Amino acid sequence: MNYLENENIDNKVISPLKYFFDFFTLLCFVIGGMLLIGPIIGIIMAGIYASFAGVDSQSLIEGILSGDLSNTPKTILMLIQAGAALGAFVVAPWIFIRLFEKKRLRDYWRTEINLPLALLVSGVIVIVFMIVDSVIIEWNQNITFPGFLEGFETWAKNKENELADMTELLTTFDSIGEFILGFLVIAVLAAIGEEIVFRGLMQNQLAGFFKNPHVGIFLAAFIFSAIHLQFYGFFPRFLLGLLFGYLYLWSGTLWVPVVAHLVNNGFTLIMVYLHQEELTEANIAEAESAPWYAVVIALIVLIALLKYFRERFYLTKTDI
Repeated sequence: MNYLENENIDNKVISPLKYFFDFFTLLCFVIGGMLLIGPIIGIIMAGIYASFAGVDSQSLIEGILSGDLSNTPKTILMLIQAGAALGAFVVAPWIFIRLFEKKRLRDYWRTEINLPLALLVSGVIVIVFMIVDSVIIEWNQNITFPGFLEGFETWAKNKENELADMTELLTTFDSIGEFILGFLVIAVLAAIGEEIVFRGLMQNQLAGFFKNPHVGIFLAAFIFSAIHLQFYGFFPRFLLGLLFGYLYLWSGTLWVPVVAHLVNNGFTLIMVYLHQEELTEANIAEAESAPWYAVVIALIVLIALLKYFRERFYLTKTDI
């Protein structure tokens, strides 16, 4: 369900102020979920795991509350990450939807299109997009700032290094079990939760407020990228948000951006794991762009696929 369909429910036109109010209310819910609900869920899950794994629960919780995670087992860290994602992007938006949208989560997953075909095409689109996006990734990571922005550059680099260290820790898998847990948290849970918030809710609210779906897509993609607090990955993530936004607009169902998001994160994790197991020499974590000829070919294929997707699932629907 996108905002255009939302406008036609019971032939009622929703005021832009309602969209504006809902947007900021949702932000408060997400922040509350991130700061309050998420940590509680994470600590509960970590405590349950610790009791079965023979980990000292008291010292574990003390370390979590103090912010010292240096001696925390990786599985515990992954469960804390899962708790944060559940709190901010699943539980909080679910409460918001029930209280303010007066809907059920299932309403956002309705589909009137050939869903298997849409999912297949969107998955291929994401893989091809990753080749094109590799150029933006390399460019973004090598941006330098003028002297008067030295303070921001220092902060951005420190934050990037801090988050990169945590990402490397969470994606260094010592067993297939750790990989499966990581896949569920980083790929599956992130795809579902983030798409509910940024596409299902924020994009619709912003599009409704500005009466323009394209403005909604761009602003939601901007927030989606900015909230990760990684400037040196901002632009490729912003483009990814645009891609998910248009796939959602054209398909009219959250299934498509969720699966597209899952393919992006899941493919990356699988390639990381295969490289760690020395099953492939390709290291997807390296910020090197694909060869120029591969990028050109991928760009042509990407444009053709997006054109097909729009004509097949959006224009045919709006012409009815």
